[in-house]
Amino acid sequence: MSDGDISPKLSGRFLEPGNLKSRVSRLQISFDAYRPKTYGALLSSAMQELKNLFSRASAIFKLFFATLDGVIVFDTDVESETELLTKVVDAYGNIASIAYGMDTKTHIEISEAFAKLAVDNQNDIKCASPSSVATHLAQMAKDASCLLSTIKAYFEYGRKTDVCRLNYHLLTITVMKKLNSIPYERHCKWYLGMNSILDVAFTHIEHLQGEIIVGELRLPGNHEIGERPRLAGIYEATLVPICDLVSQIPSEAFHALELLLLKHLLSGRFWSSLLSSDVWCFIGRLSTSQLCADHIKYLIRVAAALTERRNTVEVVMLDIMIGRLYELLSEDAKSALLDDLADLDASTFDTPTLHWLAAKVKGSHPKHLIYKIDDLSKAFSDLREHPTTRNWKHLMQRLSTMQAVDYSDNRDINDVMAKMWSFVADAIIECESRQLDLLSDFVVTLLDGTHLDNLRDNVLDSVLMSIAVACTCMPSRVKIKLCQYLRRSVENLDRCEDSDVSTLTKLFSRLLEDENPWVLQETLESFERIGHTCSKRLVVKLAKGLAKIPTISNIMQAYLSCTPHYVLEGFLNACDYLGHISEATQGHCEHMCYEHGESEREEKIPRLEENSQNIAPVLIQLDEQAEQMYKRLTEALEGRANVSETVCRKLITVLEKILNTSN
Repeated sequence: MSDGDISPKLSGRFLEPGNLKSRVSRLQISFDAYRPKTYGALLSSAMQELKNLFSRASAIFKLFFATLDGVIVFDTDVESETELLTKVVDAYGNIASIAYGMDTKTHIEISEAFAKLAVDNQNDIKCASPSSVATHLAQMAKDASCLLSTIKAYFEYGRKTDVCRLNYHLLTITVMKKLNSIPYERHCKWYLGMNSILDVAFTHIEHLQGEIIVGELRLPGNHEIGERPRLAGIYEATLVPICDLVSQIPSEAFHALELLLLKHLLSGRFWSSLLSSDVWCFIGRLSTSQLCADHIKYLIRVAAALTERRNTVEVVMLDIMIGRLYELLSEDAKSALLDDLADLDASTFDTPTLHWLAAKVKGSHPKHLIYKIDDLSKAFSDLREHPTTRNWKHLMQRLSTMQAVDYSDNRDINDVMAKMWSFVADAIIECESRQLDLLSDFVVTLLDGTHLDNLRDNVLDSVLMSIAVACTCMPSRVKIKLCQYLRRSVENLDRCEDSDVSTLTKLFSRLLEDENPWVLQETLESFERIGHTCSKRLVVKLAKGLAKIPTISNIMQAYLSCTPHYVLEGFLNACDYLGHISEATQGHCEHMCYEHGESEREEKIPRLEENSQNIAPVLIQLDEQAEQMYKRLTEALEGRANVSETVCRKLITVLEKILNTSN
């Protein structure tokens, strides 16, 4: 050590492995590792003291290695100092091996410090004890392989069918919280590698539907400094650590995360898809407007590819998430995004999702949609005259466009809207099974494209009347959509005149008489919204009309007074009822094709037999008439000279038609 250097010298007393602290620490670690076998419960009262001593020893190890690495200089007595250094490295290599299996965190920290010290001084230590470091490194490699086996066992355990889903998910949440306290570089493979803990969390949340719905399971939740600790549900307790992990991912690794989120968003599993959607929206809030807009563009392309699957869970969740991301943008960013999307190919731009987004921006009339307005009437006529699949898709596309444009000044569009609703009212009575499904899809799209504020007064009256007539035969899902449509259009109902109010009263009465509790609840909420938004005149007339129907009057009074309408019979309490709901809905997400029942076939076969019996006499009469025509034509041809040329041409024309028909 040079003169004037104030760095401490490496003394034998300081580094001597026989030093009291080192000996006590090593003995304590050895004791703590083996006490369960040797001592059992005899010294249980000393466990806390030993734990405290172990923690202090770990702190001393950290301080010692930091001092040894950054302060002590080897330049006084190199030979003796190197010998002591070798003994220190050997001693702490043993301590690292003992710490394995008892405290993983301390084991890793001591192993890292040992490896750094050994590598930095490898030339000097190799001369003093060639095999010492290699022996300890071999043991550490064996310990590390055991740790990797434990991690592998964690992921493999989750793939078993008989695993306890709840306990495994709670373990996953705990692991994610631990990972959040470690730098990204040291744990990135946990959630972006082949085995991803994020993938595990997204997958297993679906198996906890019962716990999520009932809500009895509560876990420690996040809280600000100074706030009282609070408890969170299993869903929130899963979402928060996932968002913490996601916030650490750098931009170069973000594509792998996007693919993972998209995989679970389109999985068709509700809770996995919802969790993915929430995480994606968290990213949208933290990221720049440009990244959020890029995500929307990408997801709209995905939605365009899934247009034929509009009613599936994955597409519904996709549309909802696109809308949530869209709401995070400013008004200027929304308009700019629509302009960018308008420059894409027509198949991407002409999607229901994009039309819906365009409708949310006030005063937005995308330039690519303007020319398609006048095509609606022709598309509807083509379908009526030639009901083909191509014409059906064409009409649905044009009708979807209507939700994004203002057609208040277009008389032709007003007229065709009235015609389409009149068609629905006439046709829905005769529809069943697959025909009713198709017409229901048409009604849902028609509701999206019908703007009450764009309709003329006479058209408004006609449309409301058609809706009221068709409502009786609508499936429950369409009635729910209708209730939501009424809530969305509530500000335009004040335009209703006395005849329209009477129609609205009939509409609400038919909705309130529905046996489906969901339809009933949606209808009551729609009526309540009208009471808060519309004029007193309209509300009073509607209330008076509905009050004349006793059953409806009782339901509305119970709703307004918050009186329970349904009694949980056969269930212990509300949690028990929710638990049964969760069990009933499990395993019913598979696609079900419609199957015609025996009763339908028995009903239609006699019709065909009856019709064939009616047709038989008519065919016999036609044969007799054709025979008579043949004899007369033969006579006419024999005396052709006496027949004028004009009559001959007419006969030839008729004969050609007969020949073409027979071919």
